[in-house]
Amino acid sequence: MTLPTVMCALGRCETRYAPDERVVCFDLAARQTETGIAVSGRVQSAQLRDRVVSSVGNATEMVETNIDVIEEHARERTVTVGVAPVRGESESDAERITEILYGASVTAFDTEGAWTRVRTPDAYLGWVRSEYLVAPVDGAFDHVLTADVPDLVDGVETVYAGTECHVRDVDSHPVIEFRTGTTVRLEDAVVSSLTNAAMVSDADSGLTAQAVVTNATRYLGTPYRWGGMTTDGIDCSGLVWMAYRLAGLTLPRDADQQRRLGVSVSYENLQPGDLLFSPDTSLSVSVVATTSTPTELWGLSLPRPPIRTQIWTVI
Repeated sequence: MTLPTVMCALGRCETRYAPDERVVCFDLAARQTETGIAVSGRVQSAQLRDRVVSSVGNATEMVETNIDVIEEHARERTVTVGVAPVRGESESDAERITEILYGASVTAFDTEGAWTRVRTPDAYLGWVRSEYLVAPVDGAFDHVLTADVPDLVDGVETVYAGTECHVRDVDSHPVIEFRTGTTVRLEDAVVSSLTNAAMVSDADSGLTAQAVVTNATRYLGTPYRWGGMTTDGIDCSGLVWMAYRLAGLTLPRDADQQRRLGVSVSYENLQPGDLLFSPDTSLSVSVVATTSTPTELWGLSLPRPPIRTQIWTVI
């Protein structure tokens, strides 16, 4: 059997078992050796590794495999900076695919140089600077900040809306605790309950349409940033993610993933908090803000560049 045969077997395996690189690691290469063909690299799980070995074994018996399973390196970590860019590759100039906030719960896997591969709260896989990660403290972090708070934590310029925390009362004053182990007192607590659902579920989160709309309008005037998740810069699906996150519900990260949730409604039946998607769902999603005529939407203008934040009105 030839190298192209093995490469085709790997391609079929990836297409069937790991079609979305945003959420599943399938980083394998095949090369010719003196004794046959070698397959090496990294995959997400032991089950996926076994499927790869079976697939290439069916293609040829002369295959040597050296496949690392990243889940075998899994460890819980949290973030020590206000916002950490998550890159598509382990390089500073690689694409920013999303961002994670201070105190976020992430799962760390393998490392490459100064970078660690992580799974983010919205289930993305990407690379973060290892220096931004520490082991978390134990606790029930069941609240989320609903506003940006500057100078809240020593060494962190801003702790952003969406940051998870735990709130307890000490001498009639709220004390905010983060996964980093930092504890601060806040006279005017800007927190709300957070449902700890990994994705959308039927759990009662106290979610209301008005809360979603109100949260979305917090980002009016925010510049567009691909992969952004804060008032320093945000993209369209990040806006939707934050609008629902601040209301207590965690959605998938990207527009095409978000579109698969919920049920379809007609234009005439749109309600505040509903989502509208462009035909190219990888680019645009908006939150319905009102049910007046014309319908008012809160979103980010596309295509790019240039980008500007605006209220969309659909007649």
